[in-house]
Parts: sequence; structure tokens; C-alpha cells
Amino acid sequence: MVFVILGFVLTAVVAGTAGRTAGGPFAAIMGERIAILNVEGVIGEGPGFGADSQKLVDQIKAWKRNPNIRALVVRVNSGGGAVSATQDVYAALLEFKEETGRPIVASFGDAAASGGYYAALPADEIFANGGSITGSIGVMLSLWDFQGLQEKIGISAEAIKSGEFKDIGSGSRDMTDEEERLLTAMVIDVFEQFHESVMTGRAESIRRILNAEAPDEVTDEEVNEHLREKAGEGQIFSGRQALEIGLIDALGTLDDAVERAAELAGIDPDTRRVRAPTRPRGLFGTLGALSNRMEQLAEGSTSGEAIRIEYRMGLY
Repeated sequence: MVFVILGFVLTAVVAGTAGRTAGGPFAAIMGERIAILNVEGVIGEGPGFGADSQKLVDQIKAWKRNPNIRALVVRVNSGGGAVSATQDVYAALLEFKEETGRPIVASFGDAAASGGYYAALPADEIFANGGSITGSIGVMLSLWDFQGLQEKIGISAEAIKSGEFKDIGSGSRDMTDEEERLLTAMVIDVFEQFHESVMTGRAESIRRILNAEAPDEVTDEEVNEHLREKAGEGQIFSGRQALEIGLIDALGTLDDAVERAAELAGIDPDTRRVRAPTRPRGLFGTLGALSNRMEQLAEGSTSGEAIRIEYRMGLY
């Protein structure tokens, strides 16, 4: 009987540490927690990515159901990644904030740029170190041109297609003017989605920068103009530069962000922290991630995939 009781208690403790309890008889035992969500590495969907959107979204939803999680800190160390995966994480954080009313504070590490910045936009406040790299608000579409290589090794490619644009982005031929127009229009549309999210998340802070005495008098048009002028060309910034133009709210460390989250939640800053998701450690964790990523790359290279549109910093 003693072993059974201990088993139940141990199970509850482990589940609570992972942020996956939703209350119940052990809620009082677990106590309040501050959750730290790790967004680290390239953002994509699946286990081959450092910031696996599936795992991140599942974790956010689990913490949303858990009443013991009183505040959420998003720790970002990412130069971005796939557009859809980034938007999934953004949407899950926005849902957490709107449905629970609990505070979210973001903390930027070495880099929180492009998709890494986008994912943090639902935060009530954003902290960064002075030397953190952020910004890179934009979209990148990468295409390959294989024509020179084909000529060297003596191969050619032909496509039988159902429509004029079915093989758009092919690396085996020159791009037509109409194809370039279509792809540019798509990139601009995806960029505007990014820009709209920045407007939604950062308008209040930018208003205070533009008019500290009367921020309510700053119009949406003025906020829009400020963003497009200062950060509309994919520029990157240090944390200190980002603070000056309103992309972040304060300079500080992860601990500073946790303390601010506790303050916003009205709880003790020494409240126990829960950090997830975690990566497998050691040789097996490294080999597993490498194997998954190699499989994804192999699938991409053989599936006819020619276009990849990303919220990603150029050098990342």
C-alpha cells in the first residue's frame, strides 16, 4: 500500500514538473509555478528542428490547462525558421494569454530575430540583453539554380505540367517575369502578415516612444510609418538599439524577465520555475536529432520541393 501511494505521488510530481498537470487532487501539493518555454534553434515542424513547433504548441496548451502555472516566460534563442511553424507558436501563445489572462514575458538570448522575434510578439513585455541580436522583420524565399551544374555534368530536366506555373521555382531553367511577379507578391503578403503582428504586439510601446507625454494621441498610421522606416527592410538590431525604437521593452537577463513575470502575476519571484521542452542530453540526444534532420533533408531533396519561404535571419 505504501508503494502504491508513493507511486501516485511520484507520478504527480513528475507530471507537475513537466507542466502537464491540469489541477485535480494534487494541485495544492504542486503549488504555483513560473513556466519557461525554450524556443531554441531553427523553428520548424517535427523532431528534426531545435524549436519543434509541435512540441512547443503541445507544451503551451498543457500549461494553459494547468492552473498552477501562474506566468509564462518565453526564452528565445533563435534566428527564425519556417513561416507556418512560427505562426503556430505565435497563435498558441496568443491563445494562452487571451484565454487565461496570465502574463507572458519574453526573454531574448543570443538571437531572437525574424521568426524568433515573431514568436515572442504575444508577450506583455519583452526583455533582451544589450548585445542580443533581434529584429530582421521580413521574409526570405530561397531558390536554387542548377543550370550551370547540369551543363557541367551533361544532364537536363523536363517537366510535364498541368499549368503554366506548376513548376515555378524550378532550378533547371530561368525564371520568367510573370513567375517573379507571382513569387514577389506572395513574399510581400507573408511579410505584411508579419508586419501586422508586430503592429498588434508593439503598438503600445511604440506610442510611448513617439510621444511619452500623450501616447494615446499617436495614431496607427504613425506607428505604421515608424515601423516601416526603422525596421521595414529586414534590419537587425542589438538589444539596446531595439529598445530605442520600441521593438523590446527593457534590457535585462532571463532572471529579470522571470522576476517581471512574477510581478505581473502577483506572486513571489522565488516561485519555483518549470522549464520545457528539454532536449535529450549526451551522445544519444545529439545523434537522434542529427538523424532526424538528415532524414528531413533527404526527403526535401527528393520530393520535388523547390521553394521554401521562411521568417529567418539571412545568416542564420
